[in-house]
Amino acid sequence: MPIKKSGLTPYFFILPGVLILVSIIFFPLAYVAYLSFHGAAFLRPNMPFIGFQNYQGLLSRGAFWNAATVTTIFVSGTVVFAFLLGLVAAVALNRRVRGIWFFRLLIVLPYAVPVLASGIAWRLLLLTPFGMVDYMLRSLGLLSTGSSLLTAPPPLALLTVTMVNVWRYYPFVMLTLIAGLQAIPKELYEAAEMDGANSWRQFRHVALPLLMPIALIVLVILAIWNINAFTAVFVLTGGGPVRDTEAFALYIYRESFTNFEFGVGAANSMILLVVGLILVVLYTRAIKKGQSWT
Repeated sequence: MPIKKSGLTPYFFILPGVLILVSIIFFPLAYVAYLSFHGAAFLRPNMPFIGFQNYQGLLSRGAFWNAATVTTIFVSGTVVFAFLLGLVAAVALNRRVRGIWFFRLLIVLPYAVPVLASGIAWRLLLLTPFGMVDYMLRSLGLLSTGSSLLTAPPPLALLTVTMVNVWRYYPFVMLTLIAGLQAIPKELYEAAEMDGANSWRQFRHVALPLLMPIALIVLVILAIWNINAFTAVFVLTGGGPVRDTEAFALYIYRESFTNFEFGVGAANSMILLVVGLILVVLYTRAIKKGQSWT
């Protein structure tokens, strides 16, 4: 039976979705790009065109390089430690024993808690004078009286914020890697065991190579999620002390809505967008590479 040409009818059905995408994604993005080339500020409502001056000015700002450094450390620490902790948890809980679901549920809880709620809870635990963690560290002589992990000099405050972020994201890694481990055929483990491989060698030579495609995807996803982290840092430290934990998204917020330098904030946003797009490209390549390995 010949298929009739439908003409423009299908396009009318997708038109509402396209209009929604344009209105909530592409239009704001185009406007931010427009602002980045103009001297947009609270005291300059006429917004004169200044070309690349906003971008050139960023290179001479110490706050810009500080935010870039903090974000790099924060994202790298989150990706590495969340992956390692998630991998250990996945291997430990990849058992078919009675009641294992309960321990999996306990580990998944941090990922189920909203970012704002977990940030407030950790702030209460870590901040003097009510913080239980701070009290225990002072009792052990590991922290001086009156100080706090969230207000400590660098790099302790940034390390603390990063570890809180690791606590939130490692359950996602665990769930993903458990799914990957359970997809590995048992026959491969049995063959390795017949060849004399112990548990460590089975993991190293059987499980780990087969987990590489999904592990690569997980690493890139963690980087994409945390490159624009704002809520956790804002709730825990607000970027302090003295901008020691001011991530890039928080820096953009302050430039735009505290200093009211909308053009500078827009230029920073476009740089962050480019970094995010690079990570998206790496993500798509990781997916293609994983498909080729399978």
